[in-house]
Amino acid sequence: MENVKPAARIPRTGIRWNVTFQVVAMLILLFAVNYFSFNHYARGDFSRSQKFVLSDQTRRILRELKKPVRVTVFFSPTLVSPETQIRSDVQNLLKELTFSARSNSGRNNFEIEYIDPTRDLTRARELQGQYKFSANENVIILDYDGRTKFVPVAEMADFDMTPVMSGDPPRLQTFKGEQALTSALMGLVRPERLKAYFLQGHGEPGPGPDSPIARFTDYVQRQNISIAPLSLGSNDQIPPDCEAVVIVAAQSDLDERELKILDAYARDKGRLFVLLDPRIQTPRLSALVAVAGIIPMDNRVLRLLKNPLLANITGIWRVVTGEFLPDNSITKRLAGTNIILPGATQSLEFPRQAPQAGGIQYWPLIQPLEDFWGESAYVTDETKGVRYDEGQDAGQPLYVAVAAARGGVRDDRVEMDSAKLIAVGNCEFALDAVLTQQGLDFLLSAMNWLLDRGQLTGVMPKTVQHFSLNLSEAQVSALAFYNLIVIPGVTALFGVIAWWRRRA
Repeated sequence: MENVKPAARIPRTGIRWNVTFQVVAMLILLFAVNYFSFNHYARGDFSRSQKFVLSDQTRRILRELKKPVRVTVFFSPTLVSPETQIRSDVQNLLKELTFSARSNSGRNNFEIEYIDPTRDLTRARELQGQYKFSANENVIILDYDGRTKFVPVAEMADFDMTPVMSGDPPRLQTFKGEQALTSALMGLVRPERLKAYFLQGHGEPGPGPDSPIARFTDYVQRQNISIAPLSLGSNDQIPPDCEAVVIVAAQSDLDERELKILDAYARDKGRLFVLLDPRIQTPRLSALVAVAGIIPMDNRVLRLLKNPLLANITGIWRVVTGEFLPDNSITKRLAGTNIILPGATQSLEFPRQAPQAGGIQYWPLIQPLEDFWGESAYVTDETKGVRYDEGQDAGQPLYVAVAAARGGVRDDRVEMDSAKLIAVGNCEFALDAVLTQQGLDFLLSAMNWLLDRGQLTGVMPKTVQHFSLNLSEAQVSALAFYNLIVIPGVTALFGVIAWWRRRA
């Protein structure tokens, strides 16, 4: 019988060292993974509303912080008021601002203190004595470099008070927290308050809460810009504190005296923002725009649109879809999105072969999509057809918004005192009834560029809309019946069937 040698036994000491090494390696790997994931990670909001995704402008304001901002949230959760509904929204927004400020600078630039006046009476009375506000107010106090801003929590949301009539709490409609806090931060970081004048006296809508452009003017003021109406009937010159003149939808032309005043202002490093109404003949206003080399064309931007049901029928489509161009400081952060221009739109011409002619630099801002052209023989009767005529109509590339600057530079990081003008061949997109978020972003970016604040162009803080379902008692009962009885019952029935089949 053959002798079989027993297998060599592994020393227990070697096994212990092997296991110890594996455990230590696993702990080191676990520590390394946790360390890198804690210090190097990305945040994302995949919700439908994108409630706490900060805008480009907010992030750029946070990057300008040189010192920490002390934020005091004076908020009572027990105070009977509509804003108690947005307490969690305010807290989450401040968390996002804190994270973004820290990721930009590497240090904590947001120092937040929460004060509940019903629990911390001593601290609450100290703040009320220091900042002089009522104990019944919910406010956020921002203190930066010796400057202070108050943001009432009630101004951070819109509420529908109708349900109060029936004994229900107010319904939250919109949350405007980021807009309010960004505006306050802008006032702290850039304390100088610039002033823009809106020209009056020619049928233009003026600034004010009842104006057709109230939303536009309201958001301009949130950019830390003062606004005022300007009538040249009794003035021989533009006010000395004027940083920009805005002309929106003039329904009559300038007179010779007004043209001379505005022309002198434009040539003397003035800033003009002109939204033209193509339906109104304003040769002097067009001549003012032409001082900068931008020529408003007597045409209408349109395209032909075939009827999907009737192949032989073609209509005229006058609502222009334009795209923002990336090669300029105003719309480069809006590139990739489109803007809708309702109503009449005319194209603008400028020296394309010499983008810097006569000391003036030009930047096209908005270009209609490929199928649009500038029709010189435009018609208002839909039964009359149009067609593109080479050499007579304006073809692509076609532009409906152009910026010009005399004596400036192309780098928006450099602020220089120069004459600037922006002309747009459409005015209706700025009206409250049709103003879109893209149109508002463009208008505010244009205003900031005119005022030498090119770093603040781009997407602005948004308003988060809240949608509520108004369900009747019968509908609520039906939902409860299906959720509590029908769905669990069907699930249990399938379970019983599966159990019975296995047993059989």
